[in-house]
Amino acid sequence: MAKKSPADREWHERIQSWRDSGLTQSAWCQQHGIRASKFGYWKRKLETPPSEKPMPHSSGFVQAISQPDSAAPSGMAPLSIILPNGVTVSGIDDSNLSLVQRLVRDVL
Repeated sequence: MAKKSPADREWHERIQSWRDSGLTQSAWCQQHGIRASKFGYWKRKLETPPSEKPMPHSSGFVQAISQPDSAAPSGMAPLSIILPNGVTVSGIDDSNLSLVQRLVRDVL
């Protein structure tokens, strides 16, 4: 588990202070001179389990490679793609192209 930064600890204390206050988030933020959007960002960041956090958005580009394969029909080489998160999808051909397109669209 990653070590909490001073900012993480500070915001954890602020969020606990808000909970203990009985105020709405908006009222608590106004009382403490904190932008509600900033408070919301930190609340989501600290309360969202790592498994539910979205993957960082990439440029949308993927690396595609083609490697010769003697088993491919009529000399065609199978296609592989390497997604920005490091996952490689290989063996792409006409029979599974629509599935691969959906997978890539969901990842990007």
